[in-house]
Order: sequence, then C-alpha cells, then structure tokens
Amino acid sequence: MTKVLTPLIFILLMLTALRSPGQSKNSSNNATLLDTVKLEKLIYNSNPNAASILLNQYLRLQKEPKSGDLAARWLELAIFSAWTENIVDLANWTKNIQNGRAAFTNYLASHSPRKTNSTIRSNELLYQAFVLSYDGFKNQAADSLVASIAIRPVDGMINQLILADSYHELARLYKTNGDLAESVKNFQRAISLNQKLNRSKCLANDFSNLGSVLAEINTFDYHADSLYKRSLDLYTQIDSSNAKSQVLNELGVLFIKRGQLKG
Repeated sequence: MTKVLTPLIFILLMLTALRSPGQSKNSSNNATLLDTVKLEKLIYNSNPNAASILLNQYLRLQKEPKSGDLAARWLELAIFSAWTENIVDLANWTKNIQNGRAAFTNYLASHSPRKTNSTIRSNELLYQAFVLSYDGFKNQAADSLVASIAIRPVDGMINQLILADSYHELARLYKTNGDLAESVKNFQRAISLNQKLNRSKCLANDFSNLGSVLAEINTFDYHADSLYKRSLDLYTQIDSSNAKSQVLNELGVLFIKRGQLKG
C-alpha cells in the first residue's frame, strides 16, 4: 500500500505546486478588475466625480496602463473628469478639465484608430464639448454635443445613461447660450429617457431645470410651478434636503418676481 501512496502523494504535491503560481496570478488580476456594476451605479446616480475616481484607481493599478485594451476606459475617465454637472466654481472646473486632458492624452497614446467604433467616437465628441465649453466656445460645444448624441449607440446601459445625461448637458448649454427654446426641447428629451430608466435623482434635476427655463421665458407660465413641485416630491422621496432647499429657493424667487411684476 505504501508503494502506491507515495507516488500518488508526490503527484498531488507537484500539481499543487504547479497550480499555486497560476492561482496567485488570478487573485492578483482579480484585484485590478474594474467594478463595472459600481461604475454603472455611479453613472445611473449622475455622479461623474465618483465615476472618475473609480476609473482612475482601476487604471493606475494596471501593469500596462497604456495597453490598447484600456483605451476606451481612459476616454471614459477623460469624460467623467471633465463633466460639467455639479461644478461649484471655476477652480474646480479647471482642475477637472486638467485631469480630463491628462486622461485624454493617455487615451490617444493607447488608442488604435483601427479600433474606433460609434461609442468611442461619440465619447470623443462629448469630451471635446466639455473642453470647448470650458474654453468659452459655447456654440461649438453645443455642436459637438449634438454630433455626439446623433451617433451614440442605444445598446448597453452605460450608453443609455450617458445619452440621457448628454441631453441634460446640451439643455444646460443652450440655456447658457440664451437659446431657451432648444433648452426646453432637450430637457424634455432628457426627462423622457430618465423616466424610462427610472432615475429619480436625475428626473428631479431635469424637472427643476426645465421649470427654471420656462419661468425665464414667461414668468407667469404656471407649468413651471408644477415642474418644481414634481422635483420637490422626488427629492423628498430620495431624502435630498440640500437639493430641496435649492428648488424651494428658486420657487421663492419666482413668486417674488411675479409679485413685483403684478405691483
């Protein structure tokens, strides 16, 4: 019996030794895998800053960060770094744009033109829109956003989420440019998509923004009131007191303006 067991034990030990390096390597690889579920959730909740942090951490852990396989992720990092939503001041926007430019440089270094597809091209145009807006070329930024939206694929959840957010960004940009009619159209498009995607936070934001544009067009457009109310209801459901305060402040300013105009 001993003569049979000894070779068997030897073989098992050899197999264990051969497997160990491979298993360690897999464990190491698993540690650097991108948490795509978390990334999708961050985009779903319209949190580009957190999405950029997650992507940056993932890319910095790669053994070959300039690998062509990572090009699309570098481009996503550029987008979410430069995203204009929730920018509180010029200093923060400048920092975000700088981070976006660094990520875009890495994207160009790792990207092969032969692997360009409609998602990548759409993301390139979206990134360019943010940079153009920062540089003061608002009309060109709007054109770049329109082009990005036009070729954005509708397959895949991330593409759908970015499409909805792109309409929101375009509407905000048109408002800044003074093209209020186009701003209304694009906020309505963002609302339509976000309703299908069941994004309460984004819908609340869309409703309040659309309400402010309608009130700017016509102070006595009472449809704005209902939009503000819908926004407040959603912010109450998701327990966002800061956002509620902002909406209530906008509504208060509108009521004051109406009173002043009536007087």
